[in-house]
Amino acid sequence: MVAADSQLSLAIGKNGQNVRLAARLTGWKIDIISATEYEKEKVERDKEIKAALAEEAEAQRLQEEARQAARAEEATNGSE
Repeated sequence: MVAADSQLSLAIGKNGQNVRLAARLTGWKIDIISATEYEKEKVERDKEIKAALAEEAEAQRLQEEARQAARAEEATNGSE
């Protein structure tokens, strides 16, 4: 759960009492982070996603180059 920075301690409660009660009532594991921390994590996740997409695009480009080279080789060998 994301809480406003100014409301973080209230959401957690004294000694974690509020979050423990909410977890017990819902049966869920609840993690509470500040909005600032959430934004930092979001920026990091976005960077990781962009890097993964760039890697995938590069892999596809290299595969296409290899296919084209193989076709060119076949055409050269086939015309001999």
